[in-house]
Amino acid sequence: MTRLFYHKPKFAIIDECTGAVTTDMEERFYAKVRAMEPSCITISHRPVLAAFHDVVLSLDGEGGQGVYYKREDSAILGEAGVNMMKPSETECQSDAMAV
Repeated sequence: MTRLFYHKPKFAIIDECTGAVTTDMEERFYAKVRAMEPSCITISHRPVLAAFHDVVLSLDGEGGQGVYYKREDSAILGEAGVNMMKPSETECQSDAMAV
């Protein structure tokens, strides 16, 4: 976390960096990261962190997956109570090809 705030990168991969902190500290951390506006890939087991991301890739550990895009106008709520919209399978495939 210190490196992220010190170097202020445009892109960061954050792997379970808030696993040992309180949820209050975690929310404060992610609010500060969003204010810095980097592109972040976050790896976490906490579904509540979906609120801080625009795209969520959910893996179930048994080969299942889901890609969710946060939309302000969506009536579908994700696990963390975030407005999420699941794209069609065709959209997921085209996103995978773009990466």
